[in-house]
Amino acid sequence: MVNQFLLVMSVSVLAIGLIATLVGALCRAAAPSLRNLVWNAALIACAVLPIALTLGPRLTIEVPTTLMSRVSRATVISTNRLGDVDGLVTPRIGSLRVSESAPYEPEDIGKALLLIWLCGVAFFAIRFSRQLLLARGLVRRGIRPTHDKLDSLVSSTKSALGIQRAVRVLESTEIDIPIVTGVVHPTILLPVCASEWATDELRMVLLHELAHVRRADISARAAAMVACGLHWFNPLVWLISSFATRDAELAADDLVLRAGVRPSSYADTLLNVAERVSRYPTAQLALPLARPTRLADRVHAILLSHGMRRDIGSATRSTVLIGSAAIAMLGACVRLSARSEDSLRMTPQAAAPTHIGEVVTGAAPLMQPSHGPARSPSVPHEKSAGSLSATSASLDSAWISGATDGLIAALDDPSPQVRGEAAHSLGRLGAVRARLSLTRFVNDPDKYVQYEAREALSALDRAR
Repeated sequence: MVNQFLLVMSVSVLAIGLIATLVGALCRAAAPSLRNLVWNAALIACAVLPIALTLGPRLTIEVPTTLMSRVSRATVISTNRLGDVDGLVTPRIGSLRVSESAPYEPEDIGKALLLIWLCGVAFFAIRFSRQLLLARGLVRRGIRPTHDKLDSLVSSTKSALGIQRAVRVLESTEIDIPIVTGVVHPTILLPVCASEWATDELRMVLLHELAHVRRADISARAAAMVACGLHWFNPLVWLISSFATRDAELAADDLVLRAGVRPSSYADTLLNVAERVSRYPTAQLALPLARPTRLADRVHAILLSHGMRRDIGSATRSTVLIGSAAIAMLGACVRLSARSEDSLRMTPQAAAPTHIGEVVTGAAPLMQPSHGPARSPSVPHEKSAGSLSATSASLDSAWISGATDGLIAALDDPSPQVRGEAAHSLGRLGAVRARLSLTRFVNDPDKYVQYEAREALSALDRAR
C-alpha cells in the first residue's frame, strides 16, 4: 500500500505538471498574470494532492469489468516477467506457481522509498523554515522610516492600486534592495538609503512592492514552497515554481505601468536599484524588487509596447486556484471498482487470469502466466465462465484442494491486497469449504477486502 501511495502521487503530480506546462506554452503570448495563474494553480494542486491521498474519503466509481480485467492482465504480465529473478524460487504444483521466501518483499521496498521521501520532506521543511525565520527576523529588526513624505506616498500608491488592507513600511540596515514579505501582515522593507532617493523613484518602488501585495504573491510563494517540499524529487515542480516567480515579477511590473508610470523611467529605476545591491536576501517568503539574474528580461518586457498589460481580477484568480485544489482533491479520492453484475457474463479470456489457480504464501502474490488460467484438457476453450461450478468440477480434484488450502492461508496475510485477491480467487474456484473463512472477512478493516469477501460469498451461493 505504501508503494502504491508513492506511485499514485508521483504519476498524478507528473500529469499535473505536464498539463500546466502545455497550457503555459499555449499562453506564451498572453499576459504574465494569466501565465502566473496557470503556474500557481498547478503548484496548489500539487500541494494538496498528498493530503487528499492520505486523509480524503474514497469515492468509488464502477467501471466495466472488461476494462478492469485488462488492467489486471497488464499487471500479471509485468509480474510474471519478474517472477523468476532475484532469487525467487517458483516451483509448480499442477498448474500453480507457489512463491517461496523472497529476499526483498515489495512492501519492504515501499517502506524504504517512503523513508527516503520523508527524509527529503524533512530536509526542505527545515530549510524553508529557516528562510521563513530569516524573513521574520528582518521585519522584527526593522525600524520606522524617517522619510518625511513616505506616509503620503504610501497612501497615494495604495489608492492607485486599489489596496484597502494595512501595509507596514519599515527600513532595514541589513538589505540594499527593497523587498516585500508577510502573508498575513504584509510588510515592505526599504534600505536605509531609501531616504536619499528621488520622490518619483521611491514612488515606483512602492508601486511595485504594493503590486505584489495586491496580487497575493507572497501567499502563492508559500504554496510553491509546500509543493516543492512535498515533491522535492520532481524537477518539473521546481521548474514550475521558477516560472511562477518570474511571471509574478512581470505581472507586478505591468500593474506599475498601468498606474501611469512611463516604461523608460521605470526601467531606469530598476537598473539604478540593482546597481546598489551587495546584500541579497535569501528568504523564500521575501520578494525583492530586482533579481540580477532576471533583470534583463524584465527590462525588455517593460519597454515593449504590446498592449498586454492587464491583470487577472482577484475574483477570477481565487476561483481558478480554489477550483484547481478541489479538482486535485477529488481526483485523489476517486477509486475504480468493477461492476459485480458483469462477472457472470465474462468469458475466461476476459477475466483476470490470476484469480483462478493463484496460491500466495508471501506478502506479494505470484500469478499465472499471461496467456490465461490453466485448464484441464477436457475444458473447451470457448466455454463461458457463467457455469463456474461446472468448470470447477471438471478440474483435477487435487489441484482444487491445493489451491483452496493455499488461498485460505492467504486470507490471514497482513496485506489487504493479498487478502482481497485470495477472497476473489476462492469465489472463482467455488470453494464451498472456504465459506466460514470468508465470513470472517466481511467486516475486514479494509473496504476492498470486505467487497471481495462479499462477492466471493455471493458466488458460492450461486454455485450451490
